[in-house]
Amino acid sequence: MNRQGLRHLQELLRAVAPDEVHLVLSATSKGPDTRAAVVTPLLFTHLDETASCASVIDACIESGLPLSYVGTGRDIPGDLDAAEPRRLIHRTLQGAHTS
Repeated sequence: MNRQGLRHLQELLRAVAPDEVHLVLSATSKGPDTRAAVVTPLLFTHLDETASCASVIDACIESGLPLSYVGTGRDIPGDLDAAEPRRLIHRTLQGAHTS
């Protein structure tokens, strides 16, 4: 863990006082990796690169943090969509049946 980098990031966030801070993770990340990084409302990218959203759902349940947005393409911010839990669950279940 880069503690000096984290301290610097904390200082920057305090200085700019943003309304919201989001941790952006790839939906293709594995469970242990997402659990180790989770500290803020969640925003997952690369949803278009995975059939299952299981790791996204797991991260939300285990962290107790809200899922704010999901990235569904390369055009950011254009491909950022408000998170809809039902769609993520449907996508995951649909992917399980096509394997």
